Amino acid sequence: MAQVVFEIVDSYYKTFEKFPKLPVMFSRQTHRLVAVHNWKDLTGWLIECVFTLGLCVLIPKFIQFVYIVRKYLQFGHFPDQDEFVTPIQLLSVALAIIGSGSAISASFSSLLFDREIVYTVNSLFEMEQILVTRENIIHHRAENHRDKLTPKEASFAQVLGYVPLFGLYLTPAMAIFAVVNGLDPLTFVVDGYFRPDWRRYKILWFLGFKVFSLIMMTAAVISATRICLALACSFTFTACFLQHNIRMLGKDYNAIGRVRVVWIRNVRIYVIMYNTIVIGFARLGPYIAVIGLFSLAACGFNWI
Repeated sequence: MAQVVFEIVDSYYKTFEKFPKLPVMFSRQTHRLVAVHNWKDLTGWLIECVFTLGLCVLIPKFIQFVYIVRKYLQFGHFPDQDEFVTPIQLLSVALAIIGSGSAISASFSSLLFDREIVYTVNSLFEMEQILVTRENIIHHRAENHRDKLTPKEASFAQVLGYVPLFGLYLTPAMAIFAVVNGLDPLTFVVDGYFRPDWRRYKILWFLGFKVFSLIMMTAAVISATRICLALACSFTFTACFLQHNIRMLGKDYNAIGRVRVVWIRNVRIYVIMYNTIVIGFARLGPYIAVIGLFSLAACGFNWI
């Protein structure tokens, strides 16, 4: 189980390792989470969140949402003749607000609570390593021995390992579709408010605007995809490791009972491991609840 998780996470960071660092990163060398505190390393991430996702996507799409609501209140229905109030525009507003908002809130939450996140998740990794070592000692194997992946596990890890690469290659297609159909935020700002008569300008001005919008849209989709995938990895694999450690703890308990090793010392070890799980997630629980509440509120806000 642990090898499968590490294979998938390694493939994710191998795909995105050339992009700006996030506040909390996974080290492929140590297989542990590390917090990035050097602001020079976080400059690219700040530009992504504040400029690319915030100013170029989230704020324009929120303004478009207000524009749609005002039009609906004014006419009592969505005007068919307005190109910025079509159903596909509503879908683009919802996706942009949820995607960009979740990416920004999750990454800034990881910056504020990096110590709790790193400590809690790494404690699960350390516990798994201890349980593997104890199992190897009982079965008279090398302490760092790990069973090889089964063909099913290897195929599963390989398939999920292509997800980040698929998202990266799909990004330009999504950006082109948005720009061609006028779904990008900059088109709404320029054509919706300034309303330039592009026929009065040279074609190069129009093409330059579309190319710039395409570049910003591509960068925004890549940033949001990268951060949301990192968030999904953190939540999903932490839950998997929690269940995996509990199962291994039960197996260790049964194995120790069969070989009749000293009970008092092992009971203390089980209590420490159990307390590690309970205390760690008691510390991290409120922050997970806040992120979940924000995501739920964002979904409800877009539904309204």
